[in-house]
Parts: sequence; structure tokens; C-alpha cells
Amino acid sequence: MKHMKQLTGLAAFVLALILTPVFVRADAASDLAEGRAALAEIDFDRALPLLTAAAQALPQSVEARLALAECHLRIGNLDAALVQYQAVAGLSPQHIQATRMIKALTGRRAAVEKQIAAARAQLEIAGYDQAAAVLTKTLGQPLDPAQRNQVQLLLAQAKLWGGRTEDSLEFSLAVIQDVGDSGPAHVLAALALVLQKKRKVGQAIAMLAEAGETAGEWKSRRDVADAMIRLAQRTGHKAASRTLAVAIDAIPDGPRRQNVKAVASTELMRAVES
Repeated sequence: MKHMKQLTGLAAFVLALILTPVFVRADAASDLAEGRAALAEIDFDRALPLLTAAAQALPQSVEARLALAECHLRIGNLDAALVQYQAVAGLSPQHIQATRMIKALTGRRAAVEKQIAAARAQLEIAGYDQAAAVLTKTLGQPLDPAQRNQVQLLLAQAKLWGGRTEDSLEFSLAVIQDVGDSGPAHVLAALALVLQKKRKVGQAIAMLAEAGETAGEWKSRRDVADAMIRLAQRTGHKAASRTLAVAIDAIPDGPRRQNVKAVASTELMRAVES
């Protein structure tokens, strides 16, 4: 009787092993169907986890991979979409849609990188308006989240160095909203706030407090923002002017550096006269 129970338990275990893939496939098929329905209803929050689960459970399924690729594409996760289209092409080398999308997404990435490089080159030679024009055009194209944040951060710089503080603040805040912990974006936002005609010193202080650790040119730019805040608060003018003398080279030559010098001179004169 004891042996019979052991055999029964063993048989149940073996049966479970045999049937598990069937149940997994059934669940995956259900996830795929529900995910595709959610995708058709433009319910991406529901579609993405369902289609991801289906593709993971059915890694050899062209249908599952293709649906997940489309979902990523429509959300804007272009790099993730490319990975899935490449997986489809690996399973079905002659797949027309996958082949076409791989070519399009790969070409798009190269084009975006070329545009970003051109904008950086313009920033290096103080072509701030030209850089902003290139980046604005790039921002209007399909971009993945990382590229969008990169372009917005460069736009924030182009606008700030070109003297357009309000536009710079807008793009800096967009990066902060998307990324959350972008030190450079916080520094740019602080500079934009403290260099506006109606300076918002309190908000600039809060931005610097949230910037976290910064290094290299971003530390120097942060020092400039901090010095400008202290000048605006009329505290530590001598220390602030020494900081500016060292750190101001982190501000590219052009309207913004001259503006920093002008504001600093005005504040120092007020300190002397008071």
C-alpha cells in the first residue's frame, strides 16, 4: 500500500511535468490574445506586460515577437522595438515587415546621431541658434526616451547659452520630469532661474539641492549658479566673486557669459554702495 502511494505520487509528478508546458502555452496564448486586443484599443499600459509575458513564454513565436515589437514601436521604445524585430528576422529571415522595420529603425538611429553630432558641433563654435534649430527638428522625429532626453538637454543648453532662459528652463524641466535625477538638467534649470530678469532665487536653490553629485564642467557650472545665488542674496560677495573668476570658463563664450559678468558686476557694485 505504501509503495502504491509512492507510485501514485510519482505518477502525478511526472504527469505535472508533461502537462505544464501545455498550460504555459495556453496561458501565453491567452496573454497574446489579450495583449493584441489591448494594443488595438490603444491601452499600452495593459498591452505591454501581456505581450512581454507572451514573448517570454513563446520565444520561438514570430506572432508574439511581432506583436511586442509593434507595442514598443507605438509607445516610442524604439530600441526595444528594434530588438524584437531583429528577433523576428532571426526566426523568419524572409519576414518582409521585420526586415523593413529593422532597416527603418537602424537608419533612423544613424540619422538622429548625425543630427545630434551636428548640434554639438554648433554649440562648440557658439552657434546656439543654429544648434537649437537642428535640435528642434530632431525633437519632432520619432525618438526613444534616452534620445529624447539627450536632445532636450542639448536644447536646454543651446537656449541658455543663447540667452533664452525661459526656453532653457522648459527643456530642463522636461528632462527632470522624465529622468528625475539628472544633475546637469538641475544645474541648467538653476542657472536659468537665477539669470532671468525676475530672478527666482528660492527655486534655483531648490534645483541645486536636488542636483546631486556633479563633476567636471557641470560642477563648475553649478559653482557659477551657486555664486550667482549668493550675489543675489547679498551674502559672501567676496567668496562668490572668487568662485566666478575660476568657474565662469565653464560657461561657453557668448551672450550668456557676458550676462553672468554683467549681473555679477551689478551685484558687486550694489554691495559696495550699501
